[in-house]
Amino acid sequence: MADAATTLSDLAARFAEMGVPVERLPGGRSLRGELRLSAAPFASLAGSHRYEKLYFSTIGATQIKCLSPLPFFFLPLIALGGCSSAADLEARVRAAFALRERNLRVAAQRLAQLGIVGSAEAGGQVLAFPLGHDDTRAALRMLDANRLILPGRGPLASLRASAPEQRSVRFDPDWTCASDAEIGLTEHLERLRGRLASERAPLIVAAASIPQRLARGRSPQPRARSGRRILLVGPHLGRSAALARRLEQLGFRVRAEFSAHEALEAFHQHSFELVFADTHIGRSEGLELISDLRALPGVENVPVVLVDEHLREPVREAARSVGAAGYIVQPLDAERVAAGVDRILSSRARRRFSRLPWRLSVRLDDGRGAFTTSVARLGAFIGAEWSAPEGAVQRCEIELPELGRVLAVETEGIYRVEPAGAGAGGVGVLFRGFGERDEAAWITYLAELFASPLARVTD
Repeated sequence: MADAATTLSDLAARFAEMGVPVERLPGGRSLRGELRLSAAPFASLAGSHRYEKLYFSTIGATQIKCLSPLPFFFLPLIALGGCSSAADLEARVRAAFALRERNLRVAAQRLAQLGIVGSAEAGGQVLAFPLGHDDTRAALRMLDANRLILPGRGPLASLRASAPEQRSVRFDPDWTCASDAEIGLTEHLERLRGRLASERAPLIVAAASIPQRLARGRSPQPRARSGRRILLVGPHLGRSAALARRLEQLGFRVRAEFSAHEALEAFHQHSFELVFADTHIGRSEGLELISDLRALPGVENVPVVLVDEHLREPVREAARSVGAAGYIVQPLDAERVAAGVDRILSSRARRRFSRLPWRLSVRLDDGRGAFTTSVARLGAFIGAEWSAPEGAVQRCEIELPELGRVLAVETEGIYRVEPAGAGAGGVGVLFRGFGERDEAAWITYLAELFASPLARVTD
């Protein structure tokens, strides 16, 4: 950890040269800083407001995360590259704030075109509007112009979503008035309510027991479908509600996006185990999406199946040459697709997500403390005895000291390593579920790790 301490000291010295006071956070991996702001106000949906200062924490050696006041918390990570003074850093923050404000104004315009008047929350960083339910506090919220955050009150009260994406829905461009939106959203909430109510018994179906010989590289047994995530991408697949619905009935979690850009953005929020993409995606091509996904931090070889409108041998050959997991032709049959998904996901021929050797504090559901020795987007190796049978789901908490937060994670033990000689034992776990907004924080954290010289990728 000497290199880590040196890097942090260098970063602290850089902030000192910029005139930005910082202090080291517990754990020795990040700094907490205070940026004094100029008198110019910040414009938002809630009006213009002056802020004297903001607080942030460093993420790796190249970015910061704004923590408070609350309106700044909603900003994306701010890059430090090219900043040589506090004024430079403030300019970056103001540019991000202005971009978010413009995005929310587009969202407000979309609502106004339907005859809906939204109200600003969180200092103008969230746009809310009532659902029309008996519970007047059951409001929908928009963080951007394309997606609606569903309320935990009203129809979904006391029901827990098994995946974060179940708590949001795309803004439908076919809505022409407020009643269209209310009918569409109410129907969606009722369908989701029924689905969540039926899932309440076990949140996640436990997988079949996996023998200990997995640690020695033998072929695994297929795991249960529940929780396996699929992303549908493209103008045809993104609108194939029947296919998505049937795949969900067969036990998969499904998300649909219309464009390659939206697909890449989705990977900043969640980690999908398989992607189905139209061969034509607007101005982009499904073939290009394969390489774009592999360029994302922590993504190694997520399988992508290309879907064509009709058979074209040149496209099939091109798909094979770039490493597509498959090439299939419309129309799609959900049962046949599900069988193909099972086959692809049960194969461990190539790793989907890269691992990093990184130590984080973990608290198991029985109260014991432990630590990770390696981490990835959808799993970790935890140096601890695992009391639950392999395949059973346990809850744990993972501490991210740099972000000042603790993540709630549901884990499934998939293999166990017994101590041998000086080597410590432990269990390899798959992440089956995250607390609300925790997965996006985890992905952001890992992205910074992959970009940091403090961590090195392992096989």
